[in-house]
Amino acid sequence: MQRLPPAGTPPYAKWELPIFALMGVAFGYLAHYYLRLHQRVSVFMRPYNRRHPIAAALAVAALTAFVVYVTGAYSDKSVSVIALVSDVLNGGAVREMMMRRFAVGRLSH
Repeated sequence: MQRLPPAGTPPYAKWELPIFALMGVAFGYLAHYYLRLHQRVSVFMRPYNRRHPIAAALAVAALTAFVVYVTGAYSDKSVSVIALVSDVLNGGAVREMMMRRFAVGRLSH
């Protein structure tokens, strides 16, 4: 059983604060540029979405599938690191991920 720290103890070390601040600034800039790119793509696609909504949806689906394939988000051997990190960020537990990885790895042999 894990012991809890004394009451009033912060859940971080003081030396971690500058690192988290730099991460916040860096990811803030990345988010800004992502939103700017998304806005430009949305403005560019607006006429096509109105005239050919099914073709526009198929183009977005094809681009998404291409990106997933190129980054290797899922492989035939096991769940990749990208998928595991995604599960952690989406609230998955390590135990669940290890069980899933074992099951997928066992099925591929």
